[in-house]
Amino acid sequence: MDSTRVARLAVLLGALAAARPLASSWCPAAEEGGKQGQIPISWLTVQKPQSKLWHDQGTWWAALPQDTGVWLWRYADGRFEPQQTPGPLKGTGPNAECDAALHGGTLFVLAYQKEGTEIPVHALAFTEGAYRELPGYPVSLHYPGGASTITCDVDSKGVLWAACVDAQSEVTVYSLQSKDPAAGFSGRQVLAASGRYDIAAVAAFKGHVGVLWCHQKPQKLLFRAHKDGDPADRWGPEEEVAAAKGSANDHLNLAADAAGNLWAVTKNQTGPNMPPVQIVLRRRNTEGKWDKAIPVIPPGTNRTRPIVVLDGERPLAYVLYTDRVTKPNIICLRKVSLDDGKAGDEVKVLAADHDLNDVTDCKGMVTAPTGLMVLAGPKVAKTGPACFRRLSLEEVR
Repeated sequence: MDSTRVARLAVLLGALAAARPLASSWCPAAEEGGKQGQIPISWLTVQKPQSKLWHDQGTWWAALPQDTGVWLWRYADGRFEPQQTPGPLKGTGPNAECDAALHGGTLFVLAYQKEGTEIPVHALAFTEGAYRELPGYPVSLHYPGGASTITCDVDSKGVLWAACVDAQSEVTVYSLQSKDPAAGFSGRQVLAASGRYDIAAVAAFKGHVGVLWCHQKPQKLLFRAHKDGDPADRWGPEEEVAAAKGSANDHLNLAADAAGNLWAVTKNQTGPNMPPVQIVLRRRNTEGKWDKAIPVIPPGTNRTRPIVVLDGERPLAYVLYTDRVTKPNIICLRKVSLDDGKAGDEVKVLAADHDLNDVTDCKGMVTAPTGLMVLAGPKVAKTGPACFRRLSLEEVR
């Protein structure tokens, strides 16, 4: 082949790559059997309270960044593929940390980036075979900056809530009437004072939204609830979830069940004279009382960054986390009975030739038809792809 043909072939290959910028090599993964697959991403799957997965239209989806911004990825035939519609979400970058909430057929994606004081929030509906941006979106959330993370969720009235601990070391919330995006987000509402390195998480649960946060200086986990339909600035009193040495740490993840219980998985601080349990699953019952604290991981095991996913058909929770002892670091799972509080054996879920960390999942409950999708990125950006595995619930129950 002469040099002219070689040059033309190089141009053609470059054009094909540009036309489909996210098409990368894939690790084989079958729909059945729970084989592991890979997704090339430009950033990490942080942060702990956030959810980057959801189930809709009979399959799993993910919101993950590439160099051109955040893309929506669809799971089919054992792999995730980027959707060319809508393409990269407007205003997003290659290091965005997403939180996704599906409510009433509308998908909300908050694409948080540590730099700046403006966060784009997208609302999309699935129509004509693809997600499409709703009129008036994205809406910018303006805040003082400096948050370690920010999360969102939607209450039963369609109000979108976002919560964080910002640069002013205060637990703050913002609200948006999702059907009236032109009105924009409410002003900054302060729920409590906190610390510079504390975090908060927001979740909707049966007629309410709630915000859980850590306050590490006095060693407390705290919570406040808001009743759907009440004025945006009317919140219930501060509730003490835990108050003991080591109990407040910036590892929080929330999930709500159909009965109206709110479940929080938290990690205790580790070290000398710290609590005898490393990871705890806590319940706020339908009466508004924090009445259960279920030990999930014993001390000395060096497990971290837990999240919780609830089974929508049985009284079970699936706690996923990083095993930092195994090299390279892997993602593990323990099922927990919500009836008697017994935790099952540790099961290895994801492993790679690089450290995995920051496992993520969905806000909703899983069922036999959905299965359990598990996704985690590299511990250090661009040291390897994100990995995923779809498990049938029969495999983990």
